[in-house]
Amino acid sequence: MRGEFGPLRTRACVILATVVLAAMLLACGPADPAATAEATPDVAVTVEATPDIAVTTELAEEREILVVLYHATNGESWTYNSDWLTDTPIEFWHGVGLKEGKLRWLELNDNQLTGEIPPELGQLTDLVTLTFNDNQMTGEIPPELGQLANLEYLGLNSNQLTGEIPPELGQLASLDVLGLSNNLLTGEIPPELGQLVDLHSLDLNNNQLTGEIPPELEQIDDLVGLNLSNNQLTGQLPVGLFTVDFPCLSGNQLTGPLPPNAYWCGR
Repeated sequence: MRGEFGPLRTRACVILATVVLAAMLLACGPADPAATAEATPDVAVTVEATPDIAVTTELAEEREILVVLYHATNGESWTYNSDWLTDTPIEFWHGVGLKEGKLRWLELNDNQLTGEIPPELGQLTDLVTLTFNDNQMTGEIPPELGQLANLEYLGLNSNQLTGEIPPELGQLASLDVLGLSNNLLTGEIPPELGQLVDLHSLDLNNNQLTGEIPPELEQIDDLVGLNLSNNQLTGQLPVGLFTVDFPCLSGNQLTGPLPPNAYWCGR
C-alpha cells in the first residue's frame, strides 16, 4: 500500500509547488498604473533642467574662443593674465565682463598683447565693448568683427595693425565709438562706415589712409567727434560734415574750405 501512494504524493507536491509559484508571480506583477502616473512629474523636472545645460554649453564655447585669443596674442607675456586658462569662471578672468550670464565686455588695454586678432572673436555676438588699445598687435583687422551686432565700442587704437579698414565694420549697427587711430592702416575710408547711423565718435587719426573722404559719412547725423588728421587724404570735406562739433582734419592734403571749428590735432 505504501508503494502505491508514492506517485500520488509526488503529483501532489508538483501541483502544490505550481500553485505557490503562480501566487508569487501574481504578487510581483505589474506596478499599479496609478503609481506609474504619479512618477510623471519627476520626468517633467528633468526636462526643465535643459536650459541650464544650454547656458553652460554657450559659456563653454565662449571660453574656447577666449583661449584662442590668449594663445594668438602670446597670453603668457601679458602684463595681466590672472585666472586665464584656469577652471575659474570666465567672469573672473582679467578684462572679461559678464552680465546676465552673457559675455558683454572684453577689455585688454595696455596689456602687452602681440600677434594678430583672431577672427573667432566675431562669434562673441553678445559683446558690447571690445577694446585692445595701446598694445602691439599686428596683422589686419578681421572682417568677422562685423558680425558683432550688439557692439557699441570698438577700440583698436595704438597698435601696429596693417591693411585696409574692413567694409564689414559698417554692419555694426549699434556702434557708438570706433577707434582705429595710431596704426598702419592703408587704403581708402570705406563708404560703408556711413551706415553707422548711431556713431558719435570716429577716430582714424595717424594712419596712412588715402583717397577722398566718402560723402556717405554725411548720413551719420549724430556724429560729434571726427578725427581724420595725419593721413594722406585728398579732395574736399563733404559739406554735411561741416556740422560736426569736433572735426580734426590737419595733416592731410585736403582742398577747398574747411569748417571754422576745424581743429589742428597732433600725432
